[in-house]
Amino acid sequence: MTQPTPPVPPMKRPRYFDYQFLRADDFDTEQRYHRSRRELLTALFYSPGVVSGLTPTTTDTALTVGAGYAVDHLGRLIVLAAPAQLVPPTADGPLLIAVRYDERATDPSDETGFPGETRWTEEPRIELVASAAPGHVVLGTFKRAAGKATVDTASRTTAGLVIPGQYTVKGALTVDGDISGKSLRTGPVTATGAVTATGDVTGVNLKASGGVTATGDVTGVNLKASGGVTATGDVTGVNLKASGGVTATGDVSAKNLRASAEVSAKDVRATGAITPSAGNSSANGIMFPRDPGGGSGDEAYIRYFPYSGESTMLAIGTGNDADDLIDFWQFGQVRLRIGQGMLHMGRLDGSITAGNEVIGAIGFQGQGVQHAQFSFRAGRGFELVDRSADGPSPSYPVDSKPYANLYTRSVKAAGGLSVGAYEPVDNRITAWDGVYHGGLYVGDTDDLGACPIRMYNNGDIRTSGIVYGREKKFLIDHPLDPEHQNLIHCAVEGPESGVYYRGEARLVDGTATVELPDYFEALTLPEDRTVQLTPLFEDDDEPVSALAASRVKDGRFRVRTLDGSRASHAFCWEVKAVRADVERLDVEVDKQDFDEQPRIVSDPPPAAPEGPGHTEPAS
Repeated sequence: MTQPTPPVPPMKRPRYFDYQFLRADDFDTEQRYHRSRRELLTALFYSPGVVSGLTPTTTDTALTVGAGYAVDHLGRLIVLAAPAQLVPPTADGPLLIAVRYDERATDPSDETGFPGETRWTEEPRIELVASAAPGHVVLGTFKRAAGKATVDTASRTTAGLVIPGQYTVKGALTVDGDISGKSLRTGPVTATGAVTATGDVTGVNLKASGGVTATGDVTGVNLKASGGVTATGDVTGVNLKASGGVTATGDVSAKNLRASAEVSAKDVRATGAITPSAGNSSANGIMFPRDPGGGSGDEAYIRYFPYSGESTMLAIGTGNDADDLIDFWQFGQVRLRIGQGMLHMGRLDGSITAGNEVIGAIGFQGQGVQHAQFSFRAGRGFELVDRSADGPSPSYPVDSKPYANLYTRSVKAAGGLSVGAYEPVDNRITAWDGVYHGGLYVGDTDDLGACPIRMYNNGDIRTSGIVYGREKKFLIDHPLDPEHQNLIHCAVEGPESGVYYRGEARLVDGTATVELPDYFEALTLPEDRTVQLTPLFEDDDEPVSALAASRVKDGRFRVRTLDGSRASHAFCWEVKAVRADVERLDVEVDKQDFDEQPRIVSDPPPAAPEGPGHTEPAS
């Protein structure tokens, strides 16, 4: 920043002599002369800014500036004798808080018969402006966001000492106060010895062959020290280099920070690169303060080192205790945690989870081909979804995204295994060498009981659709030799969805009425019902008669002898009918039309490897 050139002061001053007639302008000229010389001297040796105080504070309804002093660009001293207060605007947005010199005529008098003000009163003006004008000294920035008012002093202008040329000290530079070179306009501050101050040390270009030590802050645009840099306050520099360590009880902030020894501070900040040494020991990388919670042996670090040839590793770690955690935060919340030898995701802050909320997910970016996401939805479970249309994100409603494919050799479940056919390719499900301790459910619904295919761990298989196959066989232990043989039977088949009922009854006086189950009429069609009768005899000489049956109506049918005899022997009966709750079976179907219908296809399973746990089916 270039120091503004002060205006040329008046070169004449009043010369008084006896019996001279004086007017008010003569006294004003004398004041202007001395005042302009004082302001010129101030402007030449001090840059404009705050000298002391003038600290702004705010509430939502009042902005207060404390008492203090400042110098403006003309060298005029601005004195605020008591705190000033003004009402800030209610609209959101930033405004600069500025003070400027002002004076006004006061103390009127008419005792001579000619009225007029007898004093000039200097009263600085506090203003909120969008941008600073000549004469303004910026005290900070007033901000209001969402109705909340705050003050930021980062924009504050501080006065400094102006030294036109280079300032060099051959030995040590020690000041019982502040050393400030913030306003050194043309040259650096250089000391071949140490630079020490009981106050602050500040410089545009500050170099010391020894160390730089301050009981206050150490600040430099280019700060170089052959020894260490130590401050009980903050250490700040655009380019900060120290052959020794950098130590501050406050913050260490630099655009480029380099230190050959340890850097210790309350906070370390850099707008550029921080370059620690490479290696895998406590002398390398970034080490955090040890044992922050008491005890001993607790440490945390970030290190970068080669582990095999040119192969390198970036290690982020903690030491000592298994319950020490490493958390990764994003958007104000813990998103990923490492602890107890595990990787944790979800609501790690302890807040309540909503039902069906996605609390953890892994996104897969396959640019130009496919995006996918593996999510855990609380109360529902894991889901693998295709996110090619919009990219991975944890915010999406249940069942709003197509599901992606998962290829695996075998699936084992301690409970039920539910497979939803949301986007089937060929409706094919192949399971082999699988162990299911709960059940297998196949369908497009979350209601397991409504799935069209259900296989239970007790051996039951239920389907609401159609099962096609060349044969329908069952296998059981052979009843006469269960340890060595199986018994295989095949189901009876026919061109209809038939049902049958059978039983035994007895004639009374040559007739009988057989009652069928009460659901018979609701279950079967009224047509295509048949009855078969077989007379029975107990003794070889017992007479029997041929029998005839009526049609089945109202859930019953009647039986009588053909010859009209009044026989009373027993007989077996069997009724067959066609189910009324399903469509008539389409027996002869064109293969092309048939292939377009949904079906379950059973392919031969691939050859399973020999090894532990593999057993061949019993023969």
